[in-house]
Amino acid sequence: MLGWQDFKVMNFEFGSIKLFKEKIVYEISKNLCSYEQIEDIESLKKQNDVHFFNLIQVEEDDHTLYLYYERLESMKSLNMIKKEEYSVKLSIAQTLLRENILQQTSDFVSIHPATIFYYPMQTVKYTYLATDVLPQEHKYSNLDRYKALVLAILTNFSYETCLGEKEEILKRGNELVKAVVQASTRQEMLLIVEEAYDFVTYDYIQHNSTNKEKLKKRTLYALAASVLFSLTAVGFTKQHANAQQEQIV
Repeated sequence: MLGWQDFKVMNFEFGSIKLFKEKIVYEISKNLCSYEQIEDIESLKKQNDVHFFNLIQVEEDDHTLYLYYERLESMKSLNMIKKEEYSVKLSIAQTLLRENILQQTSDFVSIHPATIFYYPMQTVKYTYLATDVLPQEHKYSNLDRYKALVLAILTNFSYETCLGEKEEILKRGNELVKAVVQASTRQEMLLIVEEAYDFVTYDYIQHNSTNKEKLKKRTLYALAASVLFSLTAVGFTKQHANAQQEQIV
């Protein structure tokens, strides 16, 4: 079924994900599904939404349902964002909160980091969209799910920990993380992230400008030192030549 090539395995709410170079393969236990025939899921392939990667193939065996999604190689799993600069994390968090994908469809959308893909600084794509025949989760509110998503982006905690152990995060998080935990609406959380992004970006620009100014000064000092050295060398050479001339005379 799958070629012999390197892939990464990740878990999400209802199974596992295998990430290949040009495709994403979801493996879900059929015990979690309620479809009678695979054609009930084939209808998802007709969906054409710019927010989602396309579902391109559906397969099954005795125990497992396989969902194949296309993938743009340039886009990374959101699980990998922990390695990015803080400004990238905040920018992607802003995009996710602004788009508010959970309010744009009546179907269930997973916002587990393993199911979302990003490209800095503001591009995101979703994958898992479930109709009533595929597994869904309604234990947590949309606000709790968005909080867990943003906290997973900003910290080293897993999405599952951010969803169910906020007290632990409050103990160990910085002021920004605590503000996100205590936000009472998605809009309030978005405002907090926007302000943090503005501050971090401005601080980076200022720091970069200071470094450029220091580099400029160092360059000028080096140039001045070089000129001074050249003039000194010329003077010394001229003095040495005069001394030789006097000696000859």
